[in-house]
Amino acid sequence: MSEEMTNPAGKKKMSKGCMISLIVGGIVVVAVVASLFYCYKNVDKFVEMGLRQITTEVQAYLPEDITEEMVDEQINRFMEAFRDKRIEDIELTSIMTMGQEIVSSKDLPEEELKQKALEFYDELKRIADK
Repeated sequence: MSEEMTNPAGKKKMSKGCMISLIVGGIVVVAVVASLFYCYKNVDKFVEMGLRQITTEVQAYLPEDITEEMVDEQINRFMEAFRDKRIEDIELTSIMTMGQEIVSSKDLPEEELKQKALEFYDELKRIADK
């Protein structure tokens, strides 16, 4: 072995490329853990943002007697129940899936979209009333 590859104790030194890759790997692990922690702490903000975005699009198919204020009130009640842990994960998944189906099914007849939008609103109201 060459002398430049060993230290005074007789052990091999780590190459610079290996050292750099370990540092970069450590930084990536720290970044992933930090982003997971951030998402966990802010999950209610993400849920509210998604729900508001979906209901904004669904609201176009709701009857005129259901006003934007009524929808906002239901979203606020839903989020209160979500923060108080009164909503099961399956219910959250269900309401988000219903909204996504309406948003992505714009090729359906308008009457069917209106019916699905009304079902979405009724489900949102039912879950919020828990």
